[in-house]
Amino acid sequence: MVTIIPNPDQPLNNAYRLGHAITDLHFGIHFGPFYTVLVFISGLMPLIFFVTGLMMWLKKRQSKLAMSQPLPESIMEQVAS
Repeated sequence: MVTIIPNPDQPLNNAYRLGHAITDLHFGIHFGPFYTVLVFISGLMPLIFFVTGLMMWLKKRQSKLAMSQPLPESIMEQVAS
């Protein structure tokens, strides 16, 4: 019977290195607190875009509704004179 002993010094392949780099990037290992703050802010960006877009849409909708109503008579008299 032959016993196979794995070689612990076997070089790592590129797939393992890529997976390790992606894991480090995902968990923020070796990048420090600046990376953590950057990821936190980038996580808030969709919320900020949603809120500001909603505010712009409501403002535009409100101005369109105001324009759809006829002008009051007092303003019409001022324009005519």
